[in-house]
Amino acid sequence: MRDTHHRHGQSLIEYSFIVLLVILGIVVMGPYVLRSINAHFKIWDEEIQDSQNERIVDPGALSIPGGN
Repeated sequence: MRDTHHRHGQSLIEYSFIVLLVILGIVVMGPYVLRSINAHFKIWDEEIQDSQNERIVDPGALSIPGGN
């Protein structure tokens, strides 16, 4: 009977250790993930601004060789 109580306590400690590691990983890696997401949106923003500031040039008439 006593051996089962010991194993239950050990598994509880193991589960709490795993939860602690997951929370620690989220806390440590969170800023890096946010920085990566912000950089991605910044690239999108710059691309949109470049496309809106781009001057549209009229290509003129299209010349097809051998055409009438």
